[in-house]
Amino acid sequence: TSEDIKISVSNLKNEYKAGSITKLKILGRELYPLKTFTNVFAYNDVKYLPQTSYYQIRDFSSNDVIVPFSEYSKISCDSNGNYINLNLSNWEVDRKYKIEFKVEQNGSIQYFDDNITFDVVQY
Repeated sequence: TSEDIKISVSNLKNEYKAGSITKLKILGRELYPLKTFTNVFAYNDVKYLPQTSYYQIRDFSSNDVIVPFSEYSKISCDSNGNYINLNLSNWEVDRKYKIEFKVEQNGSIQYFDDNITFDVVQY
């Protein structure tokens, strides 16, 4: 419900094999959590993203959109948190790709572009 949030990918690798399928865990948390008197670090408190959260993937060099924001690029959710499944079949090898996020919440739209990148390589 917070307006100031941070989105990251917890299990992102630098490289993925072309043709592989990977599940990326998407973490959402408050950017500035309220201070409390506990022994738990507040930045570790992970929240679920709204159902209207999407991802987009760009080619890092050419800036072309490979996977656009759409109903087909919604961020999924299960009991372990948010995630996306990437099928890297037919992706160009030896290229760097960038993941961007879009969250629609309470009538406003936020975009997150933190230069989260990965390479698709041929093994």
